[in-house]
Amino acid sequence: MSVKSGKDWKRETVRQWSHDPAGTGEASSSGVVSISAEDLASFDALESNRYEIYAPWLPAEAAFAAHRGQRVLEVGYGTGTDLLQFSRGGADVYGVDMTPRSARLASKRFALYGQGAGFMTAEAEALPFPDDSFDHVYSFGVLHHIEDTQACIDEIRRVLRPGGSAFVALYHQTSWHFLVDILLEHTVRLGRYGGRRVGLEERLSMVEYSGVGAMPLVKVYTKRAARELFS
Repeated sequence: MSVKSGKDWKRETVRQWSHDPAGTGEASSSGVVSISAEDLASFDALESNRYEIYAPWLPAEAAFAAHRGQRVLEVGYGTGTDLLQFSRGGADVYGVDMTPRSARLASKRFALYGQGAGFMTAEAEALPFPDDSFDHVYSFGVLHHIEDTQACIDEIRRVLRPGGSAFVALYHQTSWHFLVDILLEHTVRLGRYGGRRVGLEERLSMVEYSGVGAMPLVKVYTKRAARELFS
């Protein structure tokens, strides 16, 4: 298996999330919404799917409503579903994403709902903000797609103000979903990925699947490894 460079992984990642914006995969696969509509009804359907079906626990766990008056940054905002909740909760919100399509979709979405935000197309390893810029930084299911995840964590710490907080979600290596749903169902049993056979080493890195043939970098972490990232 050839080893990809950082630029290769980024190119694959941009391709993946440009064709299949984060947050739309679960909805579209269940026939809930077509993001191509880009209207209030489609955005409402995305939101309903995310918080009623995909992750009903997320609003309380992420405490969207607990940051009124604070400057909040989301790293990897996708279509802006979660960032919209922070905005509705009274936060001054900003977002960074590496795919230009996300900026377009999220900007249109916020405009339709009469909300404001500062959207930027940039990389998580080099956040375009000065030190001590934010009270809270949020990133859900994003940083494990980036080759230098540690650099991203360091950047989050850099832009946080003293006493600030961060909510970062990474894929869990020893979770039931990874061990059974991913390894057993999709790779061990089938032994295939993207129409070709793969070895066990490669299977371990293939936690996410693309309907457009893209293969972005995906990593998984034990709790100990995750803690070390923030140490």
